[in-house]
Amino acid sequence: MAKLIFKCFVTRDPGILCKAFCAFVHPVLEFSSKIWNPYFKMDIRKIENVQTRFTKAIFSYSERLARLHLPTLEMHRIVMD
Repeated sequence: MAKLIFKCFVTRDPGILCKAFCAFVHPVLEFSSKIWNPYFKMDIRKIENVQTRFTKAIFSYSERLARLHLPTLEMHRIVMD
């Protein structure tokens, strides 16, 4: 889904891409997070890599998360718990 966003959107505006990511990809990543919360580092990394790869086209990871006002997915799961 994340690759499809880059194919469908001509713009590389971080604001628009972030909104598309939050609308189309985040719900898939967060599906059933209240039931299954990964605690193995391997599982956490696999889920986190989706957001990392998507935002890599825009900024460095920590800068990306700060500028786009996105928490890490692990932090989001901790807050949701």
